[in-house]
Amino acid sequence: MRQGRLMLLTLLAFALPTAALGKSVDFDTGNFLSGTMTGNFNHSITLTEVGSLATITIDTGTLIKLSTKCPSGATCYAFKGGSVSVDKGGTMVFTDSLKGGITIKGNGTATIAGLLTPSSTVAHGGVVVELEFQGHNVLTGSGDLGYEARAVPEPSSLLSLGTGLIGLAGMMRRKLRI
Repeated sequence: MRQGRLMLLTLLAFALPTAALGKSVDFDTGNFLSGTMTGNFNHSITLTEVGSLATITIDTGTLIKLSTKCPSGATCYAFKGGSVSVDKGGTMVFTDSLKGGITIKGNGTATIAGLLTPSSTVAHGGVVVELEFQGHNVLTGSGDLGYEARAVPEPSSLLSLGTGLIGLAGMMRRKLRI
C-alpha cells in the first residue's frame, strides 16, 4: 500500500507542472483595411499591413537579390536581421527578429515569408504576408504570424512540484525509520 502511495505522489509531482507547457499562438490581420510600404527593393523595405484583427509590421533589414532558386518570371530577395511586430488595438503584443525572403510575381504581387528567431519566449514560428501593391501603396493583403511559445513554469505549478517533493521526502524518511 505504501509503495502505491509513493508511486501516486511521484506521478502527481511530475504531472502537475505539465500544465505550464508551451502553447501555440497565432495572429491574423483579418480583413484588410490599409497598408503602406516604405523603402525600396534595392536596399530594404518596411511593410505595415492593417487589418480588422491586428496590424503586422515587417522590416526586412538588408535585402539581397537572388539570381537562383526563384520561380520563372518572379524576382526574389533574401534578408536576415529583419524584425516583425504585431499591434492589436494600439497595444504592441509581439515583436521578434526575422529572417526570410520576398517573392515578387508579375508587377505588383508579393509574398514575404520569414522565420522567427528562437528566444526565451519563442520556440519556433514564422510569418507570411501576401500583398498586392502599386508603388508604395498596398492595395490588398493578408498576414499571419504563428509561433510555439516556450514553456514557462508558472508559480503555482512550481509550488505543487515542491509540495509533492516535500511529501515524498517525508514518506521516505518515515519508511526508513520502520
